[in-house]
Amino acid sequence: MNVIEIDNEKLIISSAPVTHGVKTVIVTYTGSDSWGISIVIPESELSSLINNKDSLREFLSFARQKIATNEKEILSQREIDIIRLLERRKTNKQLAQELFISVNTVKCHLYKIYRKIGVRNRTELIAYTSGNLDSI
Repeated sequence: MNVIEIDNEKLIISSAPVTHGVKTVIVTYTGSDSWGISIVIPESELSSLINNKDSLREFLSFARQKIATNEKEILSQREIDIIRLLERRKTNKQLAQELFISVNTVKCHLYKIYRKIGVRNRTELIAYTSGNLDSI
């Protein structure tokens, strides 16, 4: 694994499996809050990418844009189910029992929901989604 720095940001280069008979590498950029994006390129193209600052900046720009888009992605059906139950004032334990998942899994879903919608807690979530869940 190699690390390349450009504009105070890091790209991680790691080996990847042979794909369609071509030796490949993975180029990964991780943004804030652990969101990241990776691309797989032929190993033969790696030196062109590394030696061309404009190409590296273009990849960083693309990665940042993709990360920003993913952070605002739509809610999954499970996340919508959890919000609907929260609107009925269910506790984490009740959510877990009703959905046949663990309390920790409920907490993980809630964390993802909070991040996607941009709220800090269940009170803000319920206020935000109350009556508007179908439009989110």
